[in-house]
Amino acid sequence: FYQRDANGDATGWITESSATDFTNSFQAVTPAVERVLLEYLEWYRSIGVLTVLDAGNFGLDREIYSVVSKLDKEGRLPIRYHGAFTLFLPRDYEHAVATLKKLGEDFNSDMVRIDTMKVFYDGVLETRTADISQDYLDTPGNSGASLFSREMLHQLILDLDEEGLNLHIHAVGDMSTTRALDAVETAHETLGRAPNITITICHLEVTLDEDIARFNELGVFANFTPHWWIGGDRGWVEQGIGDKSLFMQRGGTFVDAGATVTFSSDITDKFSWKTDRANPFLGMQMAHNRQDAPDGPDAPVFPPQADRVDRQTALAGYTSNTALALGREDLGSISVGKTADLLVLDRDPLQVDRYEIADTKPVAVMMQGKIVSGALD
Repeated sequence: FYQRDANGDATGWITESSATDFTNSFQAVTPAVERVLLEYLEWYRSIGVLTVLDAGNFGLDREIYSVVSKLDKEGRLPIRYHGAFTLFLPRDYEHAVATLKKLGEDFNSDMVRIDTMKVFYDGVLETRTADISQDYLDTPGNSGASLFSREMLHQLILDLDEEGLNLHIHAVGDMSTTRALDAVETAHETLGRAPNITITICHLEVTLDEDIARFNELGVFANFTPHWWIGGDRGWVEQGIGDKSLFMQRGGTFVDAGATVTFSSDITDKFSWKTDRANPFLGMQMAHNRQDAPDGPDAPVFPPQADRVDRQTALAGYTSNTALALGREDLGSISVGKTADLLVLDRDPLQVDRYEIADTKPVAVMMQGKIVSGALD
C-alpha cells in the first residue's frame, strides 16, 4: 500500500511490496555489493555454515544469482547456495513457476540450486498487515490480509509439485497459517498423496492452537527465527493483538506436537550479520533460553517460558531438520554415505552452560572431506 490521507494525497508511508517496488528504483548490484556478498558467504563458512537458503532478493533475484553463479564458475563460491524466487503479487502468479524454473535452468550447478518459491503470504504485526483471526485492537475493521486465496495457493502447490520445486511461505498471522495449511491439506486430497516437494511455513508469530498439530499431520516444516525471541517491552505488539502477544513463536509447543522445526537467521543486511545475529550458535542459545544472548541470565524471557526448546532440538533445527527442508538428505548429520561436512568445535554446545552456547566456535571446518577453515593440530 501507498498510504494516503483523507484528501487522497500520499503521506510517504509505504508498506509491503509497494516499498520493494519503490526502493528497487534506487538499488543496483554493484561491485561493492558483490564484495559484501562474498564476504558474507565466507563468514558463514568460517563459523561452520556450509549450505544456505537465500529466501528471496526483493525483486533482484536474477541480478544476485548472476553474481552467485559467477563466483561458482570462478571456483570462489565458499558454500552451497539454494535460492528462491519471490512471488510478491497476485498479478505475477501466472508466470511465477516458469520464472523460477528458468532461474534454475540458467544457474543450477553442483553448488547452486534455485529451487524454491517464496511467498509473502501476509504482512507483519508491526504495520498491522499480518493476517489474523480478529481485528487489530488499535485499528478496528482491519485484520490484515493474505496475498491470495487458499484456492490459488492450492493450485500453486500442484504446479510446484509437477516441477519438483519447493515452497517457502512467510506467514506471521494465525489466519494466514490456517489458510496455508488448508491449501496443503487440499493438495493432499487432490493428489491422493503428500506433495513430492518440501513445504515450509516460516515465522509463525501467532498461531491457533488447533493448527499446531496439523504441521506433523501434513508434513509441513515449521520455521522460526530464534534471535527474535527477545523478552522485554511488548507494548506495540500488545496494543495490536492483546493477550496473544504473550503466546508468540511457540517453538516448544510445535516440537511437543511432533512438528519438524527448523531455524533460520532472516538476516537481510550486512549490519545484522556483523553483529553475530546470523550465527547459529547464538540462535541455539536463544532458542534454548528465549532470552537475548548478549544480556545473559538476567535478560527478560520471551513469553511463554515453557516454549523454550531443548538443546538437541536447537541443534537439529540448524542441521538435520533444515537439510530435510531443503530436500538435502545427503547433508545435516553424520552417517555412512552422507557428505563429509564436519565441524570440530571448541566446546560441546550440548553440555556447556546455557548462557555460553553462543560463544561456541569451530576450530576446524570440513566441507566434502576437506578442511576449508581453521586447522586440526
